[in-house]
Amino acid sequence: MPFINQETKKIINEELKKFVPKTWKYTLSIQDNRCLHFNLKSADINLLRENETYKTVNINYIEKYFSGNILEIFEKIKIALNLKNWNNSDVQTDYFDVGYCININIGAYDKPFKKI
Repeated sequence: MPFINQETKKIINEELKKFVPKTWKYTLSIQDNRCLHFNLKSADINLLRENETYKTVNINYIEKYFSGNILEIFEKIKIALNLKNWNNSDVQTDYFDVGYCININIGAYDKPFKKI
């Protein structure tokens, strides 16, 4: 059963601080001790399309959302979020075994992303 605690979140946050641009404002949150959420609140560049206020990024297909330097940053974010994680899942036998789930969000439905 997936599980993540505050101690692991703190270790991951220290790793994120090493490469996430200082102008980006984000939060890390844990939902039900099972999922780790990276929530990007604002940045100095626009990461959304016109008319979008928020986006949930599929961590398996980050390259569909970003390119160039931004893609490199988000790939590093994905690696950092998986710092203490594992994935022994097997889709052919419908077996789900992960340390914890990961979500990357840009803005939220009730708090839109802001370009500053």
